[in-house]
Amino acid sequence: GAPAGTRGISLFAVPKRRPTGDGGLVDNDVDVTGMIHKIGWKGLPSLALSFGERGDCVGWLVGEPNRGLAHMFQMMNEARLMVGLNGVATAAVAYHESLAYARERPQGRPLEDRDPTSPPVPIIEHADVRRMLLRQKAIVDGGMTLVMTAAMQADLAAHGASEEERARAQRLLDLLTPIVKSFPAEAGFESNVLAVQIHGGYGYSSEYLPEAWLRDQKLNSIHEGTTGIQSIDLLGRRAMAGEGAAIATLVEAVADTIERARHAEVDDGLCASLEQAVEELAGLTAELGAIGAGGDVERMLRHSVDYLDLFSVVVVAWQHLLRAAAATESSSLDETFRDGVLRTTRYWFATELPRVTLLAERIRGGEDSFATMDPSSF
Repeated sequence: GAPAGTRGISLFAVPKRRPTGDGGLVDNDVDVTGMIHKIGWKGLPSLALSFGERGDCVGWLVGEPNRGLAHMFQMMNEARLMVGLNGVATAAVAYHESLAYARERPQGRPLEDRDPTSPPVPIIEHADVRRMLLRQKAIVDGGMTLVMTAAMQADLAAHGASEEERARAQRLLDLLTPIVKSFPAEAGFESNVLAVQIHGGYGYSSEYLPEAWLRDQKLNSIHEGTTGIQSIDLLGRRAMAGEGAAIATLVEAVADTIERARHAEVDDGLCASLEQAVEELAGLTAELGAIGAGGDVERMLRHSVDYLDLFSVVVVAWQHLLRAAAATESSSLDETFRDGVLRTTRYWFATELPRVTLLAERIRGGEDSFATMDPSSF
């Protein structure tokens, strides 16, 4: 008698053993029928289960009937943040492993050294290896700060001093959740790829751990909703929430960081670049919202993954500028650490932020080759 489709889903707790009236436990007719052999996450097995094969399985309704999907998403949103944290951790451990390896592994000589008798130098002395390490660092530092920012908003949404503060934090958390879920997984995978590359011939062997972390990371772009699902959720629902209130809250938060960075005398060129990028994001969001409101939802969401990519670049740039402001303000910070923060910020702004304009042009252009291609033509 439940409604058809997802509107009829109810949520149940079905234990392997169920309680008896006298305080004991009996078998609840739940069996493991097989283990799913995955590309990664070997330490957390995925199992196939059967329920009630012997006709003696009992489940308990959780929440209201036919509201199971809505109830599940109370868990799902937190789970998405946890997947993002796992993505950052998996990228970070690979970065630290490749950094340690690059400092110890001797190979080759500096390009200007023509003496064949010169001893080899650690591979971190080679510019291309430092390029890969800096990209890993930019992904890890930006992703970690993003996760911490979301965690802070979650705390404020629950425990803020006023209703207004709690509502503002919730809007920002809702908006950031798809980014926290997807950026560490997608960009983090690139960090893991670079770790394998820096290890060279050892990288693809099981003698070193980067190849296992690379496989683990791939699952994070699939767990709790694929990247494509996150992009539709972001553009189709979260970015449009409250008639633009969510985006306005983000713009305000970024503006606060820009003001803080300027006060700390961070390079004003970085501040101006982020101002321009967030204006581009807000304007593009309004344009896409108008297209959707006009009835062309397919056109609105056609490049949702590109929109997610653009959004991620801007939000992570915001996080790097936040780091740069904090590092510049501190008088007690180790100078090499401060230099690392500022160089990483400049790297992200120089290599990633220019992509915002290109992505916006692609989204506005509505290139439709994949959308209109007949399935038989593949």
